[in-house]
Amino acid sequence: METSITNPVDIDELVARLNQQTMIAESNAWPFVDTSALMVDLLKGAYAVGSRLISAGHIGPEMEIVADKAEIELVEALGPSPFSSDTRTVIEKINSSQDILYVPSPNRITGTTFSLSDLKLLAGAVTDGLMIVDEYYYDYYGVTAELLLSDYPHVVVLRSFAAPFGIGSSDIGYALATPEKMKDIRHYCEARPLSRTVRRAMLTTLDNGKALSMRIREVHSESLRLANKLTRMGVQCRLTSADFLLLRVADPSAIGNSLARTKVPIINLDGYPELKNYVAYYIQSAETNDRLLRTFERIPYEKYLMKSIDKRAITMRLKGETLRSEQTVNRISRFNSKQTISEKEVIEV
Repeated sequence: METSITNPVDIDELVARLNQQTMIAESNAWPFVDTSALMVDLLKGAYAVGSRLISAGHIGPEMEIVADKAEIELVEALGPSPFSSDTRTVIEKINSSQDILYVPSPNRITGTTFSLSDLKLLAGAVTDGLMIVDEYYYDYYGVTAELLLSDYPHVVVLRSFAAPFGIGSSDIGYALATPEKMKDIRHYCEARPLSRTVRRAMLTTLDNGKALSMRIREVHSESLRLANKLTRMGVQCRLTSADFLLLRVADPSAIGNSLARTKVPIINLDGYPELKNYVAYYIQSAETNDRLLRTFERIPYEKYLMKSIDKRAITMRLKGETLRSEQTVNRISRFNSKQTISEKEVIEV
């Protein structure tokens, strides 16, 4: 049975390599084994009598489990459009400066993002509490709350080692915070020591910057290609700042069943608030993506063709091809069977 890391030199090497990647001081970064377990600890540590956990946007079942384990009330703050960030709605849900904010950016369900100015505004609303910024898809997006740490010591940033490579089965990641806040985080993390296998996995992701760059370019390219082709078929598509497309279809269950028979994975979002008729497709290899297209070609039109277009606003701020660039872009896309997507639709902001 594999033992956990006990040699401080092993941990120091990992943190040093992490420092090289993030370009911030070693005292501000620390790896962890499980996001949900760390969040439970953070919530319990920040809880004050009467404080609540406010989620800025849609949440998945894992967040409900986290809140339940931390024994804290969870409030979902949803704006008028599930595809556009809305700080006003979030702030309206805050009852006290001791409340705790959870801000996934990009959102894991819808891909919704928050700008740096949005994050500053939200951080200023809970100065006596805690703001956890979930940057699970940071490598696809690039805008980060890391820049807020010096002015907002109650902010904690969580990122993933595995997500950029499309490894959904692993939840290993690292936290960014001020040295003072990091003392608590290190205490929580050291209570769940890394196995040597996990350490090797972390080092492997840190050592594969070139592969990561190729992966991100491929996901962006395939997203555009799929959206173009599906749009021509009459499937309504929404690009995201992550590694998935949102598809609006007439019968999500029928679409899911058809794709399952061809071993193409898809997630039905129909039960989420404001996401009726939506499914999510995570970008796969070109071969699997082509299988998705061929399956849609065989599906009867009435199963996916909608009689109306979802015109609710969508905001995306994508970074350029250079990793960790702080340049962002805003793309507003509305699709029907006659529209296509190209790089010309990207507008710098």
